[in-house]
Amino acid sequence: MKEIRCLWLHPHSQVLWGIPHTMRPGQSPRDLWDAGNVSGWIHLTWIPRMGLTNSTNISAIDALLARARKQDAIPAHPGEWSELETT
Repeated sequence: MKEIRCLWLHPHSQVLWGIPHTMRPGQSPRDLWDAGNVSGWIHLTWIPRMGLTNSTNISAIDALLARARKQDAIPAHPGEWSELETT
C-alpha cells in the first residue's frame, strides 16, 4: 500500500479510493475517473473488505488509513481528495 499517493472520496458513491500516483497541477482524481484511467486504484471503504479473506490485505489497508489519519489526509466530504506524504 506504500504505492498509494492520493486518496479520493467519490462524489456520488462516497467510496474512498487509493490512487497510486500524484496529481499533476490542475488535475484531480475526477479527471482520471472520467477518462477511465483507474488502473491500480484500490477500494478502501469497508463494504468490499467484508469479502476479503486475506488478512494481509486488510492489515495493509488499515495501515494505509492509519498513515493517512496521522497526516490528516482522509477526505471528509464527497469529491475531496488529498495527497499522502511519502515516508
